[in-house]
Amino acid sequence: MIFRVGKEPLKAAGSNEVTVKFLFSPINPADISTVRGSYPISPALPAVPGSEGVAQVISVGSGVKDVKEGDLVVPNKAGVGTSSS
Repeated sequence: MIFRVGKEPLKAAGSNEVTVKFLFSPINPADISTVRGSYPISPALPAVPGSEGVAQVISVGSGVKDVKEGDLVVPNKAGVGTSSS
């Protein structure tokens, strides 16, 4: 089985963390290559594909000062698993 569809409970944001809900997340050729195992960088398994998208901040930790609930954000590094929402 390559994919498994399921639900995972959201963890509360730690003091310097942000919890986001992805609203849009495309599937691009790099995601397909990663799933096939032919992308040059292989994530540790199990993994959630996706590196692009737009998310809404749903909670922020007490130490977070740069964003607030309701803000729209984009991922700033590859391999964050945007296909998980």
